[in-house]
Amino acid sequence: MTIKFLGMANFRRPEQLSQKLEAKNILFVLTYQAIFTNLHILIFKYTEFTMKKDQFDPLQMLSAVGAGGISVIPFSFLQYTFYTGKGLITFNTIDFSTLKSYQSILFPLLLTIMAVFGTLHFVLSAQLYPKLLRWMKTPDYKSVEQNPLKNSALLTPFIALAMSFNVFIAVVCFFVPFFSDNFQLLMAPALALWSILWFFMLKREFEILKIAFSHSFNSDKINFSWLLHSFALSMVSVAGSGLAAMALNPTVAHIAAFMTVISGGLGIFILTIVLFLSFKNQMASSSLPSADESPAMLSLVPLLTLYSITGFRLVHYFEKQFDSHIHWLAVFIVVSGFAFQTWYLAFSATVMKDFFKDSFFKGEFRMSLWSLICPFVAYAVLGSFIYKFFIPNTALYTLILLFSVAAISMFATVLFRQIRHTKSKTLNYRSRMAA
Repeated sequence: MTIKFLGMANFRRPEQLSQKLEAKNILFVLTYQAIFTNLHILIFKYTEFTMKKDQFDPLQMLSAVGAGGISVIPFSFLQYTFYTGKGLITFNTIDFSTLKSYQSILFPLLLTIMAVFGTLHFVLSAQLYPKLLRWMKTPDYKSVEQNPLKNSALLTPFIALAMSFNVFIAVVCFFVPFFSDNFQLLMAPALALWSILWFFMLKREFEILKIAFSHSFNSDKINFSWLLHSFALSMVSVAGSGLAAMALNPTVAHIAAFMTVISGGLGIFILTIVLFLSFKNQMASSSLPSADESPAMLSLVPLLTLYSITGFRLVHYFEKQFDSHIHWLAVFIVVSGFAFQTWYLAFSATVMKDFFKDSFFKGEFRMSLWSLICPFVAYAVLGSFIYKFFIPNTALYTLILLFSVAAISMFATVLFRQIRHTKSKTLNYRSRMAA
């Protein structure tokens, strides 16, 4: 089957790509070949140990979210620290022959990360959604659904679906010219698909809130895990704001913008309440958050990135559709979000010191650890915006790359621990059966 990929037609194997590139870009050829050679091994190892038919936890959907987020980091980095043209950067817009020496090494690695984790996001999603549907028929699902302190986890599938929109725009359109060349033609179908996601997301959110209103529970136990409510709404909103900002068709842009304001406004409203209750309850507690709850404390970091980017894009929408001159507001939004993230990360690291010392660094696994990837992703992504519009210096450039490495390292760490944990449970089960 002949494909057109990376802007080069009629090649079946990675070796043919080398004929299209100059000798100085051989590193990119090697990394590209490594994707095709080793990607299936990575995916198989994960699914072999973590996709057992008798096991499912909705928080596992955050693995697909984390993989998708990591794939978006290189796109944001290249878009805002390198690209100077109009529109979105694509593979064809990178002239490898003009790259500086460090870029000729760095960029192929970034493209590899983008392709590997973008593919992994869709593979994990394809593996997890069927398991979710089967799990929804079990009594365990009903028990979680009716528990206001646990049912926020049921919103993770919507977070993963919304992430797929972002991965498509950032990764698929980057590598596949058909989609980037017909970007505006895809806007109306994308709006239709996103509207369906938006509708069912709000429907599910209202159902979960109704359960909280109609069931008696101790509100003093509300904690940072409730941030998943706002996380889901903000992830859906950021996808809609992208349509509003990039669509040339005014009707598409207006509809997307209005729906984004609805879901984004609801998300901010819930975020305000959850933060107030979470901090209030924690301050009234005589101990720090438990090991299961501690990772959720960092969930505010990706929320700040998502709402900052949503605001940034809505400002761009107003500038384009209404000829407004308010670019300063867009800069203020992303700078404020990044500043908030910076002190909150330092504060969270202080509070979570015991968690890392007593649990994380001892190699323990719990499903909530998957929520530790997105904070690193979020800081790196918003940092790229700051580099473009506020502080274009080497220190920030390096910091973005360090947080990118941290996100990948955290993903690999949690992945390895889940494989080890699941394998250990399987061996214990077999031992009991043998006995």
